[in-house]
Formats: sequence, structure tokens, C-alpha cells
Amino acid sequence: MDRSDVAARSRPSASNGELEQVEQQLHQFDTVDGRSYAFRYATTKPGNPSVPKDMRHINIRNLREVVGRVGKYLESAIDILDEERQATDDGYYGEP
Repeated sequence: MDRSDVAARSRPSASNGELEQVEQQLHQFDTVDGRSYAFRYATTKPGNPSVPKDMRHINIRNLREVVGRVGKYLESAIDILDEERQATDDGYYGEP
């Protein structure tokens, strides 16, 4: 892989709105379960239900698919950042 390959991969395309979709999905998760306790415990420490009262149904198949897509996106971002760091460490950008 040469310098131009790494540079091209380090700049993800936002034309398809993928980043915006991931941000929106993460915001939805944060709104429902900002501290990630709601789906681990039935109640909060004071004894209140941990899942919002207005949430009656959870489409597990959809949740699995959304979490899978978000996870793949974030894993790809990590890979790109790792390659960028490695390219920098290897001197592709004129840096030691």
C-alpha cells in the first residue's frame, strides 16, 4: 500500500450520509439508554423500571441489524485510523 492508497482510505465518503445515519442511531441509543443500564437490569438502583415506560415493544431483529451496521462502521473507522497511524509511523507522510 502506498501513500495515496492510505490517504484515499482515510477520508471516508459522506455522500451516502452514512456518518449522519450512524450519528442518528447512536443518539437514539443514548436517548433510550444513555448509561447502558436499561437493558442490563430490570430496575434502577432506586427501584424504578430501567426501560422507559412508553417503550412497549422492542424489535430485536431490527436492533440486531442496526447494532451490526453501527459496529461495522465503527470497526472500519478504527481500521482506517490504525492504517493512518501506521503510515505515519512508517514515514509515508514524511514524518518519523
